[in-house]
Amino acid sequence: MKNIKYVLFISILLLSESIISQNKLIDSLKTLLKENTEPLNTANTNINLGRVYRGISLDTSISYFKKGLRISIDNNLKMHKTRAYGNLAVVNFFKNEIDSANYYFDKAKELIPEITDPFTLVSYYGDRGVVYMKEGNANQAIEHYRIALKIAKDENRANDIILNSNNLGEALSKSGRKDEAIGIFFEALSDARKRKDSIQISKIYNNLGSLYSEVNKDSIALNYYIKALDLKIKLKNPVDIINGYFNLASIQEDIAYAENDSILLKEAEKNFLKTYELSKNSSYSQGIIIGLESLGNIARSKDFKLAEKRYTDLLNHSIKVNNQKYVATSLLHLGYLNNQEENYKEALVYLEKAIPIAEEYSSEVIKLQLYSNLATAYYEVGNFKKSINYLISQQNIQNKNQNESFQNKLTDYQIKYETAEKEIEIAQQKEQLLENELAIKNRNLYGILLGSALLILGILFFAVY
Repeated sequence: MKNIKYVLFISILLLSESIISQNKLIDSLKTLLKENTEPLNTANTNINLGRVYRGISLDTSISYFKKGLRISIDNNLKMHKTRAYGNLAVVNFFKNEIDSANYYFDKAKELIPEITDPFTLVSYYGDRGVVYMKEGNANQAIEHYRIALKIAKDENRANDIILNSNNLGEALSKSGRKDEAIGIFFEALSDARKRKDSIQISKIYNNLGSLYSEVNKDSIALNYYIKALDLKIKLKNPVDIINGYFNLASIQEDIAYAENDSILLKEAEKNFLKTYELSKNSSYSQGIIIGLESLGNIARSKDFKLAEKRYTDLLNHSIKVNNQKYVATSLLHLGYLNNQEENYKEALVYLEKAIPIAEEYSSEVIKLQLYSNLATAYYEVGNFKKSINYLISQQNIQNKNQNESFQNKLTDYQIKYETAEKEIEIAQQKEQLLENELAIKNRNLYGILLGSALLILGILFFAVY
């Protein structure tokens, strides 16, 4: 019984890692592994160690999750298997091992119908939402965060309520529903402050920075990003610190270009470099990618060779981790760079390699840029037929996007119209019910008054006679 209570105590601590330093938490979990070798405990503790290391070292995190998974499989611990699969999916996604991430999520999904434990369900739906969000699928992320949030509220799990509220706010913000998002953010921030949950406070600051940046309130965004990074540095979570430096650098870059501020641009470049270097030290693939891309983007306006090196490093890393989306993006960057330098034949070498990859893995935005650069390069080398063909491909995407935008707006208006009609119908029904109720009351009152009048007349009649 004592060991079970200790397992529960450690699990509760994991829900709010700001209560205790990560090193002490890791030491406590490792001590528990030595003291209690029962399968249930070792599976649970290995998974919990994996969650702590998720923000420190992805490779170490995977190692612990796999140990927990192996013990769970050997002892048919379905709840722990589900947790291990879900966490392995998230970590593999952060390492850009997309096929592995989808494999583990599929394995977790198979077990979900048999799971009743709220912690496991909240963890699964919340983590699935995180990955959907990283993939750019905000609608699916919103759906999964809402499920996780409902379970957390039903079970009164304060930390999970804050976590999933913040994540839901981020997804709503990215999908354009900023009015709804900002209310959720400030409510979550208030709850996080009451609980002194520094981890969630830092994440909410980060999301508020992103929201204000998207509505062009860069000075407010900058302030929130600074506050977020300061907290993340104190909390000593490498991945969060990396993302903090990147977000700060991004807003500094935006302001620097808008205000032609070369000093602030150098500060942004320094923070992008910090993003890249810390990511290399932590084997954080996504950080390496965004760091290199951003450094290349800054360099290309002033130093061709440096920009070329950054983009080549980005290409090599993307190939190494099999991130096809960024393989195409890297080739596009190198093609664009050579177009700018009027090295059109060299540009075509990169751009032609990008075509089949981009058409399978890239967004419409990347395809538009690719076709535009191909049209330019082919025009400059005198191949006007291909130039025209890629201009047509570019125009087709633009027409498709405009049509989709129109259809989405039409659908939105139709929904609003139908909602308004329904509200009018409901209001009319309520009004009719009130009228009926009033008529009944009037009839009753009339009956009472008539009865009273007849009674009075009767009394008077007998009094006279």
